[in-house]
Amino acid sequence: MRQSCLFTLGLSLFLCGSLRAETSTQALGAPFNWTTPDGIQLVALYRAPKPDHWVWVLLHGLGSNKQEWLSFARQLVQEGDGFLIYDARGHGDSTTGRNGPVSYTDFRTAGSGSQWERMIGDLDGIVNQLKSRFKLDPRQIAVGGASLGANIAVIYASQHSDVPAIILLSPGLEYAGVQSEQAFRQYGSRPVLIAASSGDSYAAASVRQLVLPRKDPACRVISHEGAAHGVNMFDTVFTQKVMNWIRQVEQRPEPAKSSN
Repeated sequence: MRQSCLFTLGLSLFLCGSLRAETSTQALGAPFNWTTPDGIQLVALYRAPKPDHWVWVLLHGLGSNKQEWLSFARQLVQEGDGFLIYDARGHGDSTTGRNGPVSYTDFRTAGSGSQWERMIGDLDGIVNQLKSRFKLDPRQIAVGGASLGANIAVIYASQHSDVPAIILLSPGLEYAGVQSEQAFRQYGSRPVLIAASSGDSYAAASVRQLVLPRKDPACRVISHEGAAHGVNMFDTVFTQKVMNWIRQVEQRPEPAKSSN
C-alpha cells in the first residue's frame, strides 16, 4: 500500500513538474509548425518581436533539440526581440515524415542531396513561413546556430543577402558533411558573432581558420574558457557579451540601470 502511495505521489509530482515546464514554454512562445516539401513536420516555438526589434531564428546542434535555446530565448524576450527555435528534421519532435518516423540516427549519407544538406532548405522554408504569416521585414530576421546548426546558419545566410547578422557558436569546418568555410567567405562583411571554447579543440581551430583571412570590424570573435560546446558556453559573462553585441548590431541603447 505504501509503495502504491509513493508511486502515485511520485507520478503526481512528475506530471505537475511536466505541466509547469510545458506552461512555462507556452508562456515564452507559441507553437509554430511547418511541413517540408518532402513531408517532414518541423515543430517550432515562436515569439513575435516588439516593434523595431528583430527575430532570431536559432538552430540547435547534432542530436539535440530546440530546448537547448530556451534560456537564451528568454534573454532575447527581455530585450524585446522575438525568436523562432525548431527541432531539425529527425530531431526532437520533428520526427514525423510522410512515410513514417524519421530519425537523424538513420541519416547514413552526407553531402549533396543528403538529409543533412536538406536542413539548409528547411531553414529557408521556415523563414519564408515567418515572412508570409507575420509580414516580417526580412532585414529584421537574423539567424544563429550552435555546432551543426551554426554551419547550417552560415550557409543559409551566405545565400540570402537580406540576413542582417548571424551568431555562430562552435562552428566546424565540417559537421556531417556540411561545410562552412566557403559560406563564411561568401557571407561578406555583414555582422557576425563567432565563438568557441579554447578547450573545444576542433571548434576553436575551425574558428581560427574561418576568421584568419577576415580582418573586418563587423566580425566579433569571442573565446570562451574551458571546453564547453555550443549553447553550453552560455554562462553569465558569455551571455552578457552576446547580448551586448546584439544591442550593438540592432543599434539599441543599453538598458538604464536601476538607481536602487
